[in-house]
Amino acid sequence: MSLVKRFYINKADCSVYDSRWAMGKAAAELTASIIVKLQQEQDEVNLLMSVGQSQHTMLDALFGYAAIDWRKVNIFHVDEKLTLAGDNPLSGQQRLLKFMRRVPFKAGYFFNALAEDQDAECARYAKLLDEHPIDIVFIGIGDDGHLAFCEQGWAKFDDPRAVAIAPLNELTLLQNLRAGSYARIEDVPKEGYTVTLPALMKAKYKISCSPFKEKANACYHVLFDPISENYPASILRTTENAHLFFDPYSAQYFPDIDWNLVRE
Repeated sequence: MSLVKRFYINKADCSVYDSRWAMGKAAAELTASIIVKLQQEQDEVNLLMSVGQSQHTMLDALFGYAAIDWRKVNIFHVDEKLTLAGDNPLSGQQRLLKFMRRVPFKAGYFFNALAEDQDAECARYAKLLDEHPIDIVFIGIGDDGHLAFCEQGWAKFDDPRAVAIAPLNELTLLQNLRAGSYARIEDVPKEGYTVTLPALMKAKYKISCSPFKEKANACYHVLFDPISENYPASILRTTENAHLFFDPYSAQYFPDIDWNLVRE
């Protein structure tokens, strides 16, 4: 794998790799080393994971690391669309379980997207997060600069809630359509449970993989515009131990990149 450029923006440690496969492998390697270190210091490690398409190369590599004692790892899911049953193949739960089933993880925690009492479901999941402080969160930058389902116009840096129901904007709906999960935009659920920005930032470490050309505009603004809720992912620049990974396509608008080092 080849590192094209590494730089810091505020507190965020940013790395651009010459392919999304190299990006994913590098992110997984760093994450595995963190998990192994944490397992020398504590009885269990708690991971909060997103499972969007941008995370797949990293997840594929991470769940292959034999040095991790997965029997001491709890895994939480970061968001889930409303109305999707846990056994629905389109649910985040099922997509994450495809990776989790490769290893003997200790426990997995998911949203009940069919819960009749949505406030109670938010409280239940928030309590689980409080009882299992998150060590590492995995979150890609969305096409409009969101994290999880914390989107422009809704997400707040000072949200007092740990878990909430968020409306999904058009870019996110189109992102789901592009991933091939749905045939029509009308079929994509319009709301979802999400861990909020302040709760995401409570994690000791933040690992963000953001490949693909469709994210290029958002990634540029997240890193180089003023930090603000206009681009919710810019909160990553305010927190310790935030490691952001990009491929050539998502980083195409970044300044001072030697594109001669990039392979197609």
